[in-house]
Amino acid sequence: MAKQVEPNDGAAKPKAKPRSRVAQRATAQVLSSTMSKSIHDDDGPSTEELRRQRIALAAYYRAQSRGFAPGHEEADWLAAEAQIAAEDGKLQ
Repeated sequence: MAKQVEPNDGAAKPKAKPRSRVAQRATAQVLSSTMSKSIHDDDGPSTEELRRQRIALAAYYRAQSRGFAPGHEEADWLAAEAQIAAEDGKLQ
């Protein structure tokens, strides 16, 4: 029996968008923290490290919501810092 082949209409498959610096930074920080935690069996990340991870994640989500368009990395990071500071202020 012959295989059925889907017709190719010549349309190229969409390419994945390049990851922004914010996305790369957030991923690197999370991976670094995870690897550090698994290598060093201590009490866990410091409060400052947790805060940086939260900022990195918030900045990543901001970049993601824009489709990782380049040129807004610093603004994403600063807005994420403000967001986390506001969240921390509400908890106290």
